[in-house]
Amino acid sequence: MLVFSFDLGMFWLSLSVAIFTYEWFNRSLRTLAVALAAMLAAILSMMDTTFSKTLPFFMMAMTINLFLVEIWMSLAYVENPQYEDQAQDDSGGASLTVKVVRWNPDDTAIVLYNGREISAEKESPFIRESNLVDIVNHDGHWLIVKAR
Repeated sequence: MLVFSFDLGMFWLSLSVAIFTYEWFNRSLRTLAVALAAMLAAILSMMDTTFSKTLPFFMMAMTINLFLVEIWMSLAYVENPQYEDQAQDDSGGASLTVKVVRWNPDDTAIVLYNGREISAEKESPFIRESNLVDIVNHDGHWLIVKAR
C-alpha cells in the first residue's frame, strides 16, 4: 500500500509539472511534447511494484522532467518576445521578427504584431498575411515579417 501511494504521489507530481509547463509556455506544440515526456516519465516510474525497483524509476522520471523543463526554458521562452528588429531585406523595407502565439488547425498563425494579435496564412515556402505585413520566412515558431 505504501508503494502504491508513493507511485500515485509521483504520478501527480509529474502530472503537475506537465500541466505547469504546458500552461506557462503559451500552449505550443513543443510545450505539449514536454508535458507528454513528463507523463511518460510518470508511467515509467509506476511500472514496478516494489519500492527498491520504483526508486530508480522515480529518480529517472524527475531527472527527465527537470532536464526537459530546463531545455525548454532556455530554448523557447524569451523575455518579452513580441518582436525584435531585423536587418533590411532585399527590397529595402524594414523587417522584424514576431513570435507566433499559436498555430490554428487551418494552417493560420496567430502572431503578435505591434501589441495586437493578427492572423497569418501559411503558404509554402512563404507566408502572407491579409494587408498589414508580408511574411517573408518562418520556422514554425517565429515569423520574419515586412511592413507593407
